[in-house]
Amino acid sequence: MDGVVIDSEMLHLRALGLTLEMRGISYDKGILDDFVGRSDRSFFQYVYQHLDDRIDIEDFLKEKDIHFGNLISELQFVEGFP
Repeated sequence: MDGVVIDSEMLHLRALGLTLEMRGISYDKGILDDFVGRSDRSFFQYVYQHLDDRIDIEDFLKEKDIHFGNLISELQFVEGFP
């Protein structure tokens, strides 16, 4: 139902950003827009290749899921859904 009844994309992007921020990795916030609709793994592979090659992608994936879980209460119905 994601994209029809709810749209979680912005929360996923926030969770990706939080993961980097909590680890002290600086990034251009605009980069998140480039990963709309792409996998979390592809985002962290980009981070590894371009921002910090010391990250453990598997650890970052787990941490991102935790951040997303903490944000899920902010999820709202798509505008116009009764």
